[in-house]
Amino acid sequence: MINKQITLISPKTFKSETNLIDNQNVIIKPKYLSICQADLRYYNGNRPKEILKNKLPLILIHEGIGEVIYSNNINFNIGDSVCLIPILKNKSTINDYNYDYLNTLFMSSNINGFLQKYIQTPNENLIKIKESKPQYATFEVGSVIMQSIRRLRNFGLQNFNKIAIIGTGSMAFWSALLYKEIFNCKIDIIGNHIEKLEKFDFVDGCYLFNEFENKYDLIIEAVGYNSDIIFDKAIKNLNNLGILLVLGINEKLIQINMRKIMEKGITIISSHRSIKDDFINCINLVENSKYIQNHLTKIISELIKAKNLSDINLAFKKCKNNQFKTIISMEGLIYE
Repeated sequence: MINKQITLISPKTFKSETNLIDNQNVIIKPKYLSICQADLRYYNGNRPKEILKNKLPLILIHEGIGEVIYSNNINFNIGDSVCLIPILKNKSTINDYNYDYLNTLFMSSNINGFLQKYIQTPNENLIKIKESKPQYATFEVGSVIMQSIRRLRNFGLQNFNKIAIIGTGSMAFWSALLYKEIFNCKIDIIGNHIEKLEKFDFVDGCYLFNEFENKYDLIIEAVGYNSDIIFDKAIKNLNNLGILLVLGINEKLIQINMRKIMEKGITIISSHRSIKDDFINCINLVENSKYIQNHLTKIISELIKAKNLSDINLAFKKCKNNQFKTIISMEGLIYE
């Protein structure tokens, strides 16, 4: 089968290319794709030059859902809606293989992503979903949050009366939804802009960062920049024996007040990426929760119905200014 790929050959420059795929596996037609900040960093060239040199050319996007158009597997039928899992267990022997960077592959990072006409991926990287909606293209973000909950539980940490989430983006939004549903506790959102905080109308409180002075059992950092300032504030506002959960990615060295951490007995846990079980748990929770379904529609800041390559570029350019997710509808895309 002839396939079309949209390859980032250099920052802000896509090229349509042709390749062949065989009919020896399930073939997916992408329906909705979600742009991640990692994709945006490649697109804008905001990675070190040596990394860009090694990574590009690359097919972007690792968040999405699609439809089965061919199947030789009894578990998948033509027309099934599926969630696409971007991480492939290669030679890893550990359970949380997403942390085994040498023996795993991650789409739109060290292998090609989903920005293609057709996708052929191992059957174990597909999960059937009940229906296809644009907001479900963000399941990958939800799976990362589910992994963070699993990691907390693995450490025996799951009794929270009050949680603060620092950040007002997609990671914070998914965190607020899932932590509220699972732990049924009070949740506050902390941010820098009132208009962004207003989107979190389902939590217990919203505070500007400079005004946030309450005490919490768990503080979730979902920003990834200005980490020095954020960590200092979080350490100050955590209860003794509190937990700081780090979700945001920061490539810079930061300073942290170890004296205060040790005085208060604070536990710091990081969580990054996810595995298939986390996707399954996230999808099951969403598909059985009217509460999450009702609020999850808000995670789409903009839906771009792509007709051509220019629309793909437009989606990446507009993504930078959107609070939540920019979703690309691939159904009407004509490959040049």
